[in-house]
Amino acid sequence: MNKEEKKDLLEKTILEHQRMLYRIAFSIIKDEQLALDAVQETIVKAYSQIHQLRQPEYIKTWLVRICMNEANGLCRKQITQRQRQTELQAYQGVTEDASPTEYSDLFQAVMALEPKLRTVIVLRFFEELKFDEIAAMTQTNVNTIKSQVYKGLDLLKAQLKQEVRIMQEPWKKAREEYQNQPISPQLEARVKQAIGEGRQSSPRQHWLKKGLISLAAAAACFTLMMHGSPVFAQTVANLPVIGEFLRIVTGVQIEKEDVNEMIHITLPKVENSGNPEFEKQINQRIEEELENLSREARTQAEDLKNNAEGKTGTYHPVDFYAAYQIYYNQSALVSFSIDTTTTMASAYEQRYFFNLDLESGKELTLAEVIGSENLAAADQQVRSQIEQRLAQDPTSFFDFNEEGGYTGLSENQKFYINENRQAVIVFDEYEIAPGASGMPEFILDLPLLK
Repeated sequence: MNKEEKKDLLEKTILEHQRMLYRIAFSIIKDEQLALDAVQETIVKAYSQIHQLRQPEYIKTWLVRICMNEANGLCRKQITQRQRQTELQAYQGVTEDASPTEYSDLFQAVMALEPKLRTVIVLRFFEELKFDEIAAMTQTNVNTIKSQVYKGLDLLKAQLKQEVRIMQEPWKKAREEYQNQPISPQLEARVKQAIGEGRQSSPRQHWLKKGLISLAAAAACFTLMMHGSPVFAQTVANLPVIGEFLRIVTGVQIEKEDVNEMIHITLPKVENSGNPEFEKQINQRIEEELENLSREARTQAEDLKNNAEGKTGTYHPVDFYAAYQIYYNQSALVSFSIDTTTTMASAYEQRYFFNLDLESGKELTLAEVIGSENLAAADQQVRSQIEQRLAQDPTSFFDFNEEGGYTGLSENQKFYINENRQAVIVFDEYEIAPGASGMPEFILDLPLLK
């Protein structure tokens, strides 16, 4: 199948499943406009990556996976910008003035689950997909999907204080409520617009625009940070205590919105470690991660502006989002990341990981965490997991023997430590897989030395 035939198949698939894409996006984000944004970006990104689709029979799975990645990216923004209770209340109805009793208790309970569990429950029982289909779409082991579904059912049982047997009437009603949710009247127009944009743009244009926008937005946010607060102004809202000494607090919070840019930044600052020099080193590196981007942007932002001048089409303001996640916070070991997303016509994600040993006052490499003698075993585990996921969905990764395929762990391999004290390997978008796969992660079954 040549490229144009793939585009025709993609358009047919989009038109056939646009309502499904919207329902899935909305179930993740719970916001009409953001769900529309996720669907539109899914379509544009799918066209830009159509040349990477090797097996057209998996196009629906491939398309849903892109949509879920886009929706989850937007969902991460939402979770940091509103209280959990507000999020739960928002789904008492599709609109703010909807009646709290508009939906059944079971449907509301499903939509109040945490995003990961809610997604698998929705896909399994509302979209009626098989376990292996969900595993391929989420790039997760089938047994893990089953475990998440059963955990979700247990939580629903506890919430509703009754059994939640799948074939009983409440589930049938909840499924109907999901399927019959109001679809945004803008969906058809946004889909047609995205198809038009997608057919006209080339992968190279998509990449160029994405890279320039990311750099320009980073320059804007870094300038705000440096002028708005010296070395991360202390807007200090206390957050989780790390171990006995180290504390991570919110070092800077910036919110700016106008017709040209929307900037939402919440970045950490390390303090109370008992080692001022160590704190200074980490906080300086947090700043440097953004400064490196801004240095490049100063020379390329003007190119972005010049490229946009005199051209027709929809103008999208730059949306730059930065926040942090804490993965492990026990004893003398700390693991967290800074996550950034830059969006204009397309979205680009970057993550910077910090794995800290409080006793030695240093950042740890993968070799120091699992032992250099275990790097070969770690490499084999990553290869094995890639092979398992390729067996479920041949479009999920580049082949080992093709350009861009996995070739091994790098000296400065990205990773974090999860709550179960396991090292989790992370790769950037497009590093070893098509963009539809997002940023692949691999949990290592190896003991930590620290």
